[in-house]
Amino acid sequence: MAWFLGFGVSLVALLVIAFATLNALGKKLPEAHEIEAKLRLEKSPREVWDVLSNTAGVPSWDKGVDRVERLADKDGHEVWRWFMGRNRMILEITEAVPEKRLVRTIADEAKIFSGVWTFDLATEGKGTIVTLTEHGSVHPAIPRAMLHYLPRIADPAMYLKRHLSRLAGKFGEVAEIEVGQYREIG
Repeated sequence: MAWFLGFGVSLVALLVIAFATLNALGKKLPEAHEIEAKLRLEKSPREVWDVLSNTAGVPSWDKGVDRVERLADKDGHEVWRWFMGRNRMILEITEAVPEKRLVRTIADEAKIFSGVWTFDLATEGKGTIVTLTEHGSVHPAIPRAMLHYLPRIADPAMYLKRHLSRLAGKFGEVAEIEVGQYREIG
């Protein structure tokens, strides 16, 4: 029994050291980053725009979004609260150019993440290239360190890929997503 207690104490000590190390490393990294992902769809920019710009309809095709709630406009922009499991985010539509560009400014109510998601739509043949660019900030040090040092565990493009995959699924298409380089800014 003593060996088991010793093992448990050693494991806890190792975890404390690991978290302390990640915290120290993360504090030295910039909060801001940029990453993009591209998806080709067989649908027209109009069809893609109609789905992307319909914020109320997002939960019908993105299973990661449980529900959305319309809030009061801010400076003439639509504002929505997205519920995703235990997480909630406030999204403001800061730019909307039909069939070309949709910009959602994101504020995580838990203050872990903030940033901007920009959807750019470009015609390619009869289809559309959707480029989703994230200009984000990760505020706590440990998640920043994980994105920097452990990208296989904390994939910087995970949410972009997930959202674009679900968008492709909405159209009955298989998502082939091209991810750009993760860049820290600052």
